[in-house]
Amino acid sequence: MDPHTAEFGFELRTCRWAEREWPPDESASDDRAFVVARQLGTKRRRWDTIVLECDPDALRRRANFGPDRLDSDLLYLVRDAPAEWAYYRDALPHPGYPWRYVREAIHRADDRGILETRKNGNRIEIRRKWAYPDWLERIVAIENKPDLDASAARALGAQLEYDVAMGVADEVWVATRETGERVEPVLFEDLPIEAGILALEPDDLTAEVAWHPRSLAVDEPG
Repeated sequence: MDPHTAEFGFELRTCRWAEREWPPDESASDDRAFVVARQLGTKRRRWDTIVLECDPDALRRRANFGPDRLDSDLLYLVRDAPAEWAYYRDALPHPGYPWRYVREAIHRADDRGILETRKNGNRIEIRRKWAYPDWLERIVAIENKPDLDASAARALGAQLEYDVAMGVADEVWVATRETGERVEPVLFEDLPIEAGILALEPDDLTAEVAWHPRSLAVDEPG
C-alpha cells in the first residue's frame, strides 16, 4: 500500500505541507504565525489536522507561561489575576463553583511559576506575573481523505455539516489526493459548500485549492 494513500500517512504529509506552505494561495507574511497540530479538537469532535493562526508577538508572550497546557482553572487565574496584590476572592470573578477549587488552582499556578502568591494573615493574595495575551486569531480544521469515494463522502459530509452548523472553527477544509483531472472528482461529492477543498500531491508536497472555503460565524450560536 502506498504510504501516502493510507489515511495516516496522508495526514502526516498534509501536516508537513501546512507547516511549509500555509496559508494556501497567499504569500508568507510576518503578520501571522502558524502552529500545526494533528488529532486535536473538542470532547465531541476531533480533527485530523488543525492550523492555529496566531498573532506572532502575542504568541511569544504566551511562551512566558511555559510549554505545558493551561487547563480552564489555570486560564481563569492568569486571565483575571490583578496587576497589584489583592485577596483572591476580591480580585477574581466568581468562578461558578466552590472557591476551594480556586485555591487549589492558585497553588498549582504558583508551583508552575505563572502567578505570584503571598499570605496576608489567613488570606491568600495574588498578583499576575504577566498579562495573558490574546494570541490565537483563527482556527482552521482540515479533514484528510486521500481517496474520497461516494460512501466516504456521505460519512464525512455529516461531520462537516456539524462543523459548519456549530462554527467551532473559523474555516473547514477537506484535503484529498490530487488526481490530475481537469475537475477534481471530490467536487462532485455531496459536501457542504462552506468547506474548502485542497487537492494535495503528497509525494512532492504541492497543493491546489479546488474550492475556497467560507469563513464560519464562530461568534454566533450553533
